[in-house]
Amino acid sequence: MLPTPAQDLTGPRLCATIILMIMETLKQNAAKQDTARAAMFKALGDPTRLAIFNFLRTCCGPVAVDDAGDVRPLDGPTVGEVCCRVTGAEKITSAVSFHIKELRLAGLVTVERRGKNMVCRVNRDALGTLAAFFGETVQDDCC
Repeated sequence: MLPTPAQDLTGPRLCATIILMIMETLKQNAAKQDTARAAMFKALGDPTRLAIFNFLRTCCGPVAVDDAGDVRPLDGPTVGEVCCRVTGAEKITSAVSFHIKELRLAGLVTVERRGKNMVCRVNRDALGTLAAFFGETVQDDCC
């Protein structure tokens, strides 16, 4: 509970008020972190999204696909290659696009347009958040 302007905020009362404000802020931050983690776990609960995320996690670079769905090399595998790996299709499908969007909305991957390509990467901060939740540290296995 925040003090009113008329309240005396000296000495012990000031300390108690500051401590209460800090505790409230910590509770709010913890609730936000729990909500973010829950969204990540929900997104990873789908086997296709988990396969896409795992594939992107093991890639050393970004992945991309052009507007037509054709594979176009970039600094790593393309989104088309992700699609090939996960579904066996040669071009990206609407289902894979949907799953990548869900991973993006959960904060697990980033998607950036570069010309005709959509470049996808694992969000390393999200990976760190998940690893921290399980009491592990993120290791950069690639490159």
